[in-house]
Amino acid sequence: MNTEEFLSAASQIKDVIAFIIPITISIFAFLYVRARAGSAGFIHDRLWRLLGGKKDYQNTMLQNEYSQLSDHEKFNYSTGIRFPSQRKITEALVWLHERGIGLEEVVRVRRFFNPSLISFDKPCLLGYRLSH
Repeated sequence: MNTEEFLSAASQIKDVIAFIIPITISIFAFLYVRARAGSAGFIHDRLWRLLGGKKDYQNTMLQNEYSQLSDHEKFNYSTGIRFPSQRKITEALVWLHERGIGLEEVVRVRRFFNPSLISFDKPCLLGYRLSH
């Protein structure tokens, strides 16, 4: 293989990689946010706006509902805790406040927090004990 053929092949590979990398990064970012927030509403909203849809509703009741949905998704993404509804978020915050537990503490141990039952699950320490 001479230098000219090598440079031609390298240029073609570079073009393919330049096309694939942004798509791959976008897919992984979408999957990460989808897994963390439990929904892909944000991507539907961005696509809607990109295609010319309006950002806000004319009907105030619909706008309030959409705002609550958006807040729910943002809260799930921010905390990493997948609450099933806005009502459960409110119940959990009241429950935590009554017990003097801060949300920042729950976020650190979120894998042991059950948002549906608003309780903490007992961690399985067998693996921890075996490794130590």
